[in-house]
Amino acid sequence: MVGQAEISCSSRCWDCNGESSGRAEIAMGFSEPSGPFAVGCRRTELDAIPVNAFYPCVSSGGYVRASWWPQNTNSEFTHPYATGLAAGSQLPGLAPILSSLSWVKTKCFLDAPIEASATPCRPVVFSHGLCSTGSFYSAICSEMASQGLFVIALDHSDCTACACIREDPQLSIKFQPGDDAERDSQLATRVEEMSRALSALESGFPEATFEIQNSVAAGHSMGATAALLAATADCRFKTAICLDCWSPGRVIPKLKPNFDILFIRIDNPRDPMVRICQQNSQSGHRSAVFAIDRSRAQHNHQTDFFLLLPKWAVRLGLGRHVDDAATILAANNMLCIAFVLDETSFPSSARDIVDSSQELLEMEFVSW
Repeated sequence: MVGQAEISCSSRCWDCNGESSGRAEIAMGFSEPSGPFAVGCRRTELDAIPVNAFYPCVSSGGYVRASWWPQNTNSEFTHPYATGLAAGSQLPGLAPILSSLSWVKTKCFLDAPIEASATPCRPVVFSHGLCSTGSFYSAICSEMASQGLFVIALDHSDCTACACIREDPQLSIKFQPGDDAERDSQLATRVEEMSRALSALESGFPEATFEIQNSVAAGHSMGATAALLAATADCRFKTAICLDCWSPGRVIPKLKPNFDILFIRIDNPRDPMVRICQQNSQSGHRSAVFAIDRSRAQHNHQTDFFLLLPKWAVRLGLGRHVDDAATILAANNMLCIAFVLDETSFPSSARDIVDSSQELLEMEFVSW
């Protein structure tokens, strides 16, 4: 491909468009972000942590679409993400088929320069769920970036990513999640990496300016639990966005909620989230819990994955009918954006979003 822009940066980066192999571009599932900015995407390392950066960029003319998955840097036929994803699904034979997802293109523009008028940007550090990576959340990360936020979606090194691909293939880490007894140590690794990545952001993107002391910790599933703990441990995180937070009750004793918290849940229980928000609201911080109708959605509807599958395949895999993936994700994303950006009138904005969702969303707790 041609026309890629060069950005001066002190961190290491590499091509992730996968075009050198001559593979055809496949555009699937992704909608154009709705915000006022085009969205750039860049895969790099911040303090040795692989990240996908999503940011407001200059006009998209002349720049190519970024791949959903990074280029395969090892010598194996199957993509490392596909190998880990198939193993995590206990269907290892699917790995060669899943490798075709490396051909999929997002709506982001690879290495496009950062839009100067959007700076200083508020950073969002996003932690992925078990057996996924930062790439699996490009839809919500792109939407946030189109609204002027600067999102870095991490690939964690705690062995819970379907693969942690490094610039040096010898340093890459395969999916080896262990059992529940290892989750606390893995969460500690994630929290430390979220803070390290935030600390490295300014040196990694010296052409931009950031509101570092007003950052957002975000995540899905196990990553949402990490976001809660990261915001407790690092005062630079003023907000936590928690998508279907995994096992929130187990971390309540560790939390010191003194930051704004948004929960949007599907499969995970309501009561621990409400308890956390009730405790948090006593300190005068914004807190909210919303539910997406479990009969119409599933845990992974807050990722990109169902956007890339035909509706019949989703229904076959789940054994039941669910709403259109794009509809569910759009409602989820609108709540996240409103919570981060609409600090004064979020309750009324949220009510409008709930009312227009055709009973997909329910407001369970809001304290303002």
